[in-house]
Amino acid sequence: MTRISIALFYLFKGICLISLLTACQSDESNMNDWIRMNLKGPVKEITLQKYEHYQAFQANQIEQQYSTRFTKKGLITRVIQFGANHQKKWSNYHYSGDSLWIAEVLETSTNNYYPQNYWLYKLDARGAQRSIRSILLDSSINFHIDIENNATGLATQISYSLAKQAHLLPCKIVKIYDDKGCIKEELTYRLKKQTNDCDAYSIRSLFEVNEQKDITREQIFDNQGNLQKIVSYRYQYDKNENWVHKIKYIGDQSQGVETRKINYY
Repeated sequence: MTRISIALFYLFKGICLISLLTACQSDESNMNDWIRMNLKGPVKEITLQKYEHYQAFQANQIEQQYSTRFTKKGLITRVIQFGANHQKKWSNYHYSGDSLWIAEVLETSTNNYYPQNYWLYKLDARGAQRSIRSILLDSSINFHIDIENNATGLATQISYSLAKQAHLLPCKIVKIYDDKGCIKEELTYRLKKQTNDCDAYSIRSLFEVNEQKDITREQIFDNQGNLQKIVSYRYQYDKNENWVHKIKYIGDQSQGVETRKINYY
């Protein structure tokens, strides 16, 4: 497995599966986005800013910026991604029964609006996600995901199908938790082109978390068992124990900085 392939996996996971990734699970019986994102307290809105490295942070050179709004029940209602030339990409969330429909719209600097792609989430009775479908503007399916959850609503297996570009996506992801419900291991399997089945060998990540249940260290191994890199994270927290400053390191070198401004109800 090449470093480029590993990077593609983790880029995709960061963009499309944000609500699936959480360090730990609470004892709550019903899932919401506060729980999925490991947020404490009644969070109303988060403004997230990403910087390429620490020097960019010091120079206030923002690489990406997002705004996420929540209901009083902890459900996301909208996400705004701020782009170049004063463009914005809106993701508007619409809930109906066991379904969540996300419509993406591009707003230009001249206040024109252009529909983009769509997402359809299916939820179980607890609010845990059981499937995700990415739908392109022409109504064709980009890819589909089926999700298996454990008794507390944590995703244990994420399986991909119907992908237009299957070689860019995992075949499946298996997530393993400790007895506190914290993520400790993740296995990412590639699709074998010859047989169209999942490869028998996986990319493997081992995790460590802190008292706030945020991931502090990740060891990434390729599908031959060779250690590729060790990623660590350092945090600063607000009074509610939600992080507001995060630095990512590979070795001693900072590889990215994220800051969050959090408003509460």
